[in-house]
This record gives sequence, C-alpha cells and structure tokens, in this order.
Amino acid sequence: MFFPEELDNKTFRLFVQRTWYLMRKGRVLSASEKEISHLIQEHPEVGLYMKDDYIEIREQYPDSEYNPFLNLAALWEVEKQLQSDRPEGIRVLVDEAFPDNYNENQVRARLALMYLELYHREHQGEEFNKAGYMAEIKKMINDPLYFEKFETESQIQEEGETDKEDYFSQYYSNFFDRVFFSFQTSQYENASSISLNINSKLQSCLNKIPTEWVNAIAMFWKRPAVRIKRERIKDISSFLLDVNSAPNIAMKISKTEKQILRMILDNNGYVQYGKLARNFGDEDDDSYWWTEKPPQSTIGQLRYKGLVCVGKAPVKSRNYKIALIPQDLLPNIEACLKIDS
Repeated sequence: MFFPEELDNKTFRLFVQRTWYLMRKGRVLSASEKEISHLIQEHPEVGLYMKDDYIEIREQYPDSEYNPFLNLAALWEVEKQLQSDRPEGIRVLVDEAFPDNYNENQVRARLALMYLELYHREHQGEEFNKAGYMAEIKKMINDPLYFEKFETESQIQEEGETDKEDYFSQYYSNFFDRVFFSFQTSQYENASSISLNINSKLQSCLNKIPTEWVNAIAMFWKRPAVRIKRERIKDISSFLLDVNSAPNIAMKISKTEKQILRMILDNNGYVQYGKLARNFGDEDDDSYWWTEKPPQSTIGQLRYKGLVCVGKAPVKSRNYKIALIPQDLLPNIEACLKIDS
C-alpha cells in the first residue's frame, strides 16, 4: 500500500494538540513539532478549531464533512515528500509543472488536495506504487481544468447516488472556497484573542499574530524581504521603534487613526476593545488575508501598520479583550502625534 492506513488518528491529533499548546506557551519545539507549527501558521485555511491554548481532538468527521486534521496530515505528508524528494523526482515535477505565479503555500496546499484524492482512491480499491503516484500527480497538475476547480464553488450534492470516488474528488477540489467562507471569521477572532498583558512589548505582540499578518505589515512599510518570520519581526520592530521613523509613521496615519491612538495613550496605553469598536467601528468586514486584501476598518488599519495590538489581557483581576499600543512603542507614537499638532 503506497499510502498509510490512517492519516488522521488519535496519535496524530494528540501530537497536533501538544504542538499547539507549546506554540501558545512559547515553549521549545522538537523538529517534528516545528514542522507542524510551521504548517499551522502558514495554512490558517485548514481551519482547526483553535481556542486559546487548546485544540479539541474528540470531534468526529463523517466522510461527507470537512476534516481539518486530515487536511493538516496531508499537508505534512507532502511537505515531507518535498523536503526528502521522495518519491524521487517530486521536487523537479513540482518546480517544472506548477505555474510560476503559485507561491510555496499554494503549491503545498494543492499538492495536499491531490494527495488526499489519491489517498481516498486507494482506500476505495485502486492500487498505487511510486511511479503510479507520480504519474497521477503529473496528470492532475497538467490538467488546466483541475486548477479551475480550486477557484469556483460547485454543488457536490446531486440527484440520485453519487459515485464515492467522484464525490471525494469534487469535495476536496472545492476545499479553498468552502474553507475560506466557513473559517475566516473564526481565524480572525482567534488572531484577535492572543494572550497579552498591558505592558506587552512590540516584538512579543508580533510573535503572537499570524505569519500572514506579519508579512502584510512588512509589505505595508516596504521592509526588505526576509524569509524567516522571527527575522522579519526583528526588522519591523527595529523600524517602528526607531525615533527617526516617527515622521514617516506620522505621514501614514489618518486623522481618525490618530484619534484612536490618542484615546489609547490617554488611557495608559490600552483600551477595552468594545469601547473602541463602539466609537470607531469594528472589524467585522475585514478580510483575514491582509497581504491580499488589507483591512478597511480604522482599528484594522492600525493593526495592519503594526501600531496597535488586540488580544485578551488581565485587567483588575478579570480578562478583557483590549487594544493596546505596545509599551516600547508608546514614545514613538506620542512623537508621531505631536509632529503636526
């Protein structure tokens, strides 16, 4: 059998749960945990129900329902294939056959869906060896209609019985559209519920937000391209905390954004989020994918610029959702507001 008997099992789920907990606590990760951590951060579209420090692993997913653990497992399998070049030639096939405008995450995600389709086909009775697997992957990549399936949502349910093999092919080919609409809101809320304290510093805040948002902040400020997230965070922090950056930052802040910053400054650097949203509007219509569609709300714009962080923090013995200016950024923000006042 080319594929494992099970991709999604209790052992894998416990491993994912442990990794997520360690990530949230900032603990040291093993090599395997780092790989899963990277995939979780780079593929929020997987849509695991991540709340605070805990992932629910007892959820059962019938064949007709989307299973985030199964899709994360598939992403991990294809990532290992690409790293080890096993089956031999998979890296060359990917480099040569995928369109040039696909980034690393898009390639990995699409390969994972192909992997899942073949996984289900083998479990329905087809047999694959390495050569057969490579041939099927090549055929899918080279089929222009296959990629069109990723871009539009189609009806899976049809009148009468549906062939199970066709069902899985259709189901997973519609993965991106369905997951985007189903999980974007929860992912945005998860990223807005990170653990903070009222004295949190900029680098700590940036470490806790999604890689997608860190990349967007770097793009907004036109920072040099840096591949590793922690190095990008250091670069953003150095730029925003530099006193010489204040004039440049001030030029990028709207009048309403300055009102929010002043409100936060006048309240010792943080404000309960609900109060801010009532006065300036919430972020409900903002997209999670900041690199593709920057937030339009005023609060979202300040977060997009790295000037405000949103999360949950203990305030007077209770946990509140707050918006704060990182403690070490306060002097620069104060300087920005004075520039044209």
